[in-house]
Amino acid sequence: MEKFTNRDMLGKIKGVCANDMAIVDWCNHQLELLDKKNSKASNKTQVENTNIANMLFEEMAKIGKRTTISELMENSEVIKNYVCENGKKLTSPKIVAVLSKYIISDTNPDGNVVRIVDKRKSYYSLKG
Repeated sequence: MEKFTNRDMLGKIKGVCANDMAIVDWCNHQLELLDKKNSKASNKTQVENTNIANMLFEEMAKIGKRTTISELMENSEVIKNYVCENGKKLTSPKIVAVLSKYIISDTNPDGNVVRIVDKRKSYYSLKG
């Protein structure tokens, strides 16, 4: 059996019940609610991740050399004390996830973070 998203199913219901305006209006309203829910959640997360990235860039600039995430967390009081919107402190996986968006690669040549792997250990530094 093929799986459908809510959006797909609402579209099919609208197509089948095109002559019943009450059902079409209800489907349109449900689609609007889905759009509103998706945009609110992603924008809030994106804003927080951008703020975290800017803070990480500032802290990496203070250190001025390539560093591991663990060293970055140990040497920065700002990172140690940073509390995310969900009330939790920053973790290594969260920092790696935020920085990965800015790592220089073939698909992202304009990134501003350099990642070097040496003996299975990842080091991060700012470009330049």
